[in-house]
Amino acid sequence: MAVLGTNTQSVLEQILLTNSQTWTVGRTGVIRVITIGGGGSGAASSNVGIATGGGAGGLSEQIISVKEGDTYTVTIGAGGASSQSSNSAVAGNNGGNSRFVTASGTTVDLNGNGGTGGAALKSSTSAAAGGAGGTASGGTSNRVGGAGGAIGAGANDGSAATGGGAVAIRSAVGHAGGAIPAAISSQERGTGGGGIGGAGGACTGTTAGAVGTSGGGSGGPAASVSATQNSATTGFPITGGIRQGGALSLAGANGGVNLSELTTNASQKSQGVTLIQGTQAGGAFPSNILNVFGDGGTGVGGTYNDGVRSTGGAGAGGGASVGNFNEFAEATGGIFAGGGALCADSSDGNSAALKGNGGPLGGGGGAGACTGNHDMFSGDGGNGVVIIHYLAYG
Repeated sequence: MAVLGTNTQSVLEQILLTNSQTWTVGRTGVIRVITIGGGGSGAASSNVGIATGGGAGGLSEQIISVKEGDTYTVTIGAGGASSQSSNSAVAGNNGGNSRFVTASGTTVDLNGNGGTGGAALKSSTSAAAGGAGGTASGGTSNRVGGAGGAIGAGANDGSAATGGGAVAIRSAVGHAGGAIPAAISSQERGTGGGGIGGAGGACTGTTAGAVGTSGGGSGGPAASVSATQNSATTGFPITGGIRQGGALSLAGANGGVNLSELTTNASQKSQGVTLIQGTQAGGAFPSNILNVFGDGGTGVGGTYNDGVRSTGGAGAGGGASVGNFNEFAEATGGIFAGGGALCADSSDGNSAALKGNGGPLGGGGGAGACTGNHDMFSGDGGNGVVIIHYLAYG
């Protein structure tokens, strides 16, 4: 199976269709069409409970010959909307289906279905699956989106939440948000979103203590973090210029600094560096959007008096933020990637600002959970897209 994100075929022109429409071919040639469904949103739970991340949209891809004036009907699936809990457990919402189908011209019918919303339970002793990734059909390559992170059964008097899944850009199946596989004890657990190169970090062990893991990177997964560790203890290697996962403690590293405790002001944040073809690009899309490279957001645990951001770079999952949120927290994924989880002991201030949105273009939203009796919001799923690449003219 071809790996889209490392395709060496030259792209002469890139067209991103982000709204439903009738698309008219402006130039005769050969095009690659990639249809991606909307990501599912994460679930939300408050006053003790568990919530899982949403699944990423499915991907269908095909190369076809087109003539000037041909028309195709384009449907873009919306990402699942955020869920809100108030002393309750609320499941996430499914992403919408995207479709690229012939109106006149070469026959094609590509379907990238939306990811499923995450699951939520008021009980913290039961298991919950992550939202399933969307399926796909009609193309020469059809790939299922990454699932939200799963949570295993176990006794717990705290809360747990997982990250959303990533679109299958560089894999046969998209990478999942970080899992929480074992029984967990008191306090909170949260995991990072999946990246296009690897899963979000799993949270293992049963010892008390707030723990958040990093989002998966564009070039590899984030490492697991044991609950016996402080959440900011382990750095990750750089391989071929692409960090494999979000850094947790390397002070000068691109993935972020040690944020086991962030207690100063809102200007201090963990920002996954966006690397596009080896350079910082501030969120701009490259000429081939499949060739994106970024670090996973940093996983953090502690007390944030004025807020924290731990967002993923391009193609990389957001890092989980775990602790007390007095103002805001953000764990948004990069394009195609899953949002990180937000898991709080208490959640005061602007609760609507506490979200781990799935990355644009099909990423699954991260879940939100709160041990206290406060409102909690999950992350939205990323909207779907149709990507058109001209590979030849005439």
